[in-house]
Amino acid sequence: MQSIDTTQQTFSPQAIIEELLKQMGEIYVFPDVVSEVAAALRQNLATGAYADMRDGELFAQTITAHLREVTHDKHLCLFYQAEGVPQHIDEHEDYTLEEIERIRQKSKENYGLKKVEILDGNIGYLQFNKFVHPHFAGESMNAALTFLAYTRAMIIDLRTNGGGDSLMVQFLCSYFFDAFASENIQLNGLYDRRKDLLRQSWALSYVPGKRYLDRPLYILTSQRTFSGAEEFTYNL
Repeated sequence: MQSIDTTQQTFSPQAIIEELLKQMGEIYVFPDVVSEVAAALRQNLATGAYADMRDGELFAQTITAHLREVTHDKHLCLFYQAEGVPQHIDEHEDYTLEEIERIRQKSKENYGLKKVEILDGNIGYLQFNKFVHPHFAGESMNAALTFLAYTRAMIIDLRTNGGGDSLMVQFLCSYFFDAFASENIQLNGLYDRRKDLLRQSWALSYVPGKRYLDRPLYILTSQRTFSGAEEFTYNL
């Protein structure tokens, strides 16, 4: 049986960190924070904090922890792929066939929909844990809202919602705005610094079900409410 020498690193911590800082400098939402991240990671390099790491997974997890210590941003994460990293794909390019299939497989989890019920006093309650692309989950979400359409108030429970697709955020938000005012209702905007491009999200003028208007809407959140679920809450 051939032995494998694991005494040497098969990756360069310094090269990885410098590339990470380069990309953050180009795209990270808070440019001023990047200098703080750079100082922390380079200090760790200088003191040899990563010198004895042989495991790529452990190195990635350690860098992730150090990134979040500085930024408190749970979106920041370094991943390790032993087979190498494919050429960078812009996050706004078309979905790959593999990504589409992964989304399709979420049907096995009912697209994150957990509970739809009418509480005492005719109060609607909706709990879901994912925002899944409306091409796949739109019918299910519309069915849930149709069931709650005639309640006198609604509670949307996002306490365990980890986010997901921004198109579902736009789709669901649109149910709570008047169709004829929608062209004047901007939900959000994301600025791409590399391309000097502002992408805006607006309430949709059409949704396939009945809109929920002129009644109280309550949103439940927690420390586990994340990403797209935060955007949905912020939009409303």
